[in-house]
Amino acid sequence: MTSDEERVGRVRSLVEKHGLDAEIIWHREDPVLSLEDAMRVHGLSPGNVLKCLLMKGRKGKVVAVMAPGDVRIDVKRLGELAGVKKLSFVSGEELRERFSVEPGGLDPLTLPGMADMVFAERSLLDRDWVMGSAGSRYCGLRVKPGELVKALGVPVVDVAKP
Repeated sequence: MTSDEERVGRVRSLVEKHGLDAEIIWHREDPVLSLEDAMRVHGLSPGNVLKCLLMKGRKGKVVAVMAPGDVRIDVKRLGELAGVKKLSFVSGEELRERFSVEPGGLDPLTLPGMADMVFAERSLLDRDWVMGSAGSRYCGLRVKPGELVKALGVPVVDVAKP
């Protein structure tokens, strides 16, 4: 398993490589494992929390989506867009074993290396900035969503549940 410092170092390198206007913020005493944790630790509203969701299809295809914390994802619609049937969330155990990431440590910049397809939910671009993981449950990444989506070159889709 890769250490927190190594994962955050990779994220820092990607921030620099892409020239992102971003900030890495350690909170070593307080892990973030949920939307509620992120709101409490960083003093955020749900709309400024960046969630990165990793799912897999029956045949093993991995799909990721980035979305603001106040948006629920229509998993069926996401599967249709990805051409994958029966998407299910990757478990914490599989996240550790297959992707070497602890729950709470899934960052947006390394998603393309983990997933076959990565999407950004359209409403993410309505936010001036969001706070997601910087590769550790003890470190956050504050970033402008428009810059992030452009740097990663991911498709923007409408997969929010009404």
